[in-house]
Amino acid sequence: MQLSVVNICDIVIAVWLIVAVLNGALTGLILKLGQIAAMVAAYILAQVLVIYIGSYFGLTFLVSYIILSIVFRWGLKILNLVDRIPVIGFINHFGGAVCGFLVSFVLIYLLVNLVFGVVPQNVLDGIGLTKDAVGHSVLLGAFTP
Repeated sequence: MQLSVVNICDIVIAVWLIVAVLNGALTGLILKLGQIAAMVAAYILAQVLVIYIGSYFGLTFLVSYIILSIVFRWGLKILNLVDRIPVIGFINHFGGAVCGFLVSFVLIYLLVNLVFGVVPQNVLDGIGLTKDAVGHSVLLGAFTP
């Protein structure tokens, strides 16, 4: 049995979504939303620091973003107290699974549309990603334009 490129793409997408759901369920909704907010806040604060400190080829932004991300994620550990409440803990984990799925779904959608929008169709045809093959695909066809 030989796997085609389309089948491999379907398997990668399926594994990515399953891992995202499991990660979201383990993390929980509150902590997942907190991580997203921490990334946005670290990005904004790193941009402000670059304005005041100055940037040396993006090094200032990179270092400040990494440091701020670590500090914000460390502060989010406090939100894990919600897991100790029985009913709210279940809702938190279920919501985390849904949030993990949705975030990964959007990322996969953007990535697939970027690839199919940037790479010429004759190159995609050469590696086996023809429009007909992608249209008959289980998962990849759902993400293509």
